[in-house]
Amino acid sequence: ECFQTKVNFDSRWKDVDAQLNALLVASQCVRGSKQLPHLFHLVLKLGNFLNQDTAKGSAGGFRFDVLQKLGDTKSSGEGRSQVSLLQYLARVAVKHRKDILKLLQVELVALEEAHQPPLTCANIEQEIDGLSRELEAVRAELVHHKEPGFTPADQFAQVMGGYVAEAATKVERLMAKKTKMIEELHATADFLGQDRVESEPEQLLSRLHAFTIAFGKACRDNEREELLRVKQEAAKKAAKESEATRRPGETSTNVRAVVRKKLAVPNHVMASIQGSLRRGDFAQMKQMQAQMTHELAGRLQHRRNSIAGAGDED
Repeated sequence: ECFQTKVNFDSRWKDVDAQLNALLVASQCVRGSKQLPHLFHLVLKLGNFLNQDTAKGSAGGFRFDVLQKLGDTKSSGEGRSQVSLLQYLARVAVKHRKDILKLLQVELVALEEAHQPPLTCANIEQEIDGLSRELEAVRAELVHHKEPGFTPADQFAQVMGGYVAEAATKVERLMAKKTKMIEELHATADFLGQDRVESEPEQLLSRLHAFTIAFGKACRDNEREELLRVKQEAAKKAAKESEATRRPGETSTNVRAVVRKKLAVPNHVMASIQGSLRRGDFAQMKQMQAQMTHELAGRLQHRRNSIAGAGDED
């Protein structure tokens, strides 16, 4: 067991150290963000507007559990006519700062990395305690091997002595970094005006991460709805223009049938192209294709001109 502890120690130590660094950097990037204060200001204004006739209508701040409710609070209506407060917030935010989502994602890269998978202080502390207990077990075994009765051929003390000293230093560094990490998380809570959660100091980062994910989805939903609206308006406009260019008595079905008939490729032209292809006469085939393309273009232009002339006569 002692040798297994020695073999696995470095990889486990590096993993815990990386987790501590991830939460440290995530906490710092939240405090350094320029987009989050802007979003929080919009959330506060939105809340005060909705509560303007109540005692909460002039609030100077809000609890972060409000962020989780934005997506669940929706306007009246059914289907796509319903808009959540989060979608409305995203619409207003993008109107003020077009690239706010992209800027937010760049600023909070470290926050995203700290949640892939989500890190918790409890798990990190458990890992550090585990390393410390296993190291104490190796140290106790080392003391035992130094007692009288062990021959000089026993290499345990020689091999494990240097390892225990180095590993103990590394564990102490992890403990110090853990203390700093918790201080950083508390500082972030103070900076954002939120209560400290001693049992789960990383809870604030988890809520922020969930909010940024939901905000990004709301922005993308708004973009899709806007694109759909533009397409529908373009289709309606095209339909109106098509209706305006028809001759009296013509229906859309008649127009399409006439156009297909006039633009149809003559059978003898198609037969000539197919014959050239079978004979391997590619030069003649290309010539016939060019001729056919030219004729079709001429007929199409003639049809457009006739439709335009009919519109002028009306």
